[in-house]
Amino acid sequence: MANPQKENGYTPIANEIMDALCRMRIPGEERQILDVILRRTYGWNKCEDAISLSQFAEMTGLAKPNIIRAINNLLSKMIIIVIKNDNKHVKIYKINKDYTQWKPLSKTITLSKTIKKVIKSDNFSLSKTITTKDNIKTNKTTPPISPPKGDEVKIPDWIPKEPWEAFVQMRKEMKKPLTGRAITLAINKLEEYRNRGHDPGKVLDQSILNRWQGLYELKEKGGKNETYRSNPRDTRLQPQTDAEIARAIAEWEAAKASANGNSGRVPGNDTPTVYGR
Repeated sequence: MANPQKENGYTPIANEIMDALCRMRIPGEERQILDVILRRTYGWNKCEDAISLSQFAEMTGLAKPNIIRAINNLLSKMIIIVIKNDNKHVKIYKINKDYTQWKPLSKTITLSKTIKKVIKSDNFSLSKTITTKDNIKTNKTTPPISPPKGDEVKIPDWIPKEPWEAFVQMRKEMKKPLTGRAITLAINKLEEYRNRGHDPGKVLDQSILNRWQGLYELKEKGGKNETYRSNPRDTRLQPQTDAEIARAIAEWEAAKASANGNSGRVPGNDTPTVYGR
């Protein structure tokens, strides 16, 4: 059981220094180093003393890197004074008795600096070292480029607004709405027909009247004397002009007259086959 007595030795410290130390916030390792300096100086009735790092380590149990860091912190606060000994490698330490020069760090400043340092260090470590399965996949593959939406495609001014909106609405009613890519293709198709002299509005009206999903070239420029097939895939109902219709009627009448002269009846239909009329 320890039973220290003043008669066995003590360290005389001025009351003003003790009062100043009571007001000073000193971290644990720094306080240990300060106590060693107080013990080796005032404890031996000296103002300064040469103390080696190994002696600090023996008295405190701290590692040398921690000792050096604590000494530098005490120096920055101007609590101690370190004098280099030219004749020896061991430095001389003493207490700065002018406690008005001491520079205490407030708790707020210390915590804010520590937090900033920790956050910066943690973010740096996470971005450099931590890799996950998702990160590996993201790095190896390029994210796909999503096609433009319909409302993101700008309709040129040369396309009439009313026929275009009617064509878009018709596609919606057919449950086959135009995607962004489909709108771009439709605009390109209309521009191609426009360069050939066709009216984009009439091309759109043609598809609307026949309920075509696509856009097709007009038979004649201006759309006069035209008859269009109701189904683009039906080859029987091709557009026919008045001249073609008249020629078909004339051929039918000639065939009828020839047949009447032979058997009295035209084989097959009694009227000319004219599609689209």
